[in-house]
Amino acid sequence: MTSALRLAAVLLAACSLTACALDKPAWLAQKAANDAEAAFYQELEHEGRLYVFGTWKTFSSFQATHEVPYTLTFIGGGPGGKTVKLEADARELALQNRLRREFEQRHGPLKD
Repeated sequence: MTSALRLAAVLLAACSLTACALDKPAWLAQKAANDAEAAFYQELEHEGRLYVFGTWKTFSSFQATHEVPYTLTFIGGGPGGKTVKLEADARELALQNRLRREFEQRHGPLKD
């Protein structure tokens, strides 16, 4: 192998490794953001009802408008007979299942 060919191979390897190193932090940041969103859980009492949120977007929207587009409602099903409204999404049933499990771990079973 000639020295020029060897130098070209080393430069090519260095460039490809640098590109991988540059992509990794962005990928890790995206994964961290996804993990944080997947674990988001917030309860908020408003007008005698207990609202349970599983996404930051809906929670922050509720703080501004006091409205949630879709919920599962348990009238008198929460602690002290409070009505509980779980954030819901018809396209992602796992969201309301996760919220219900988390709520029940904290407060006991919801009454249907």
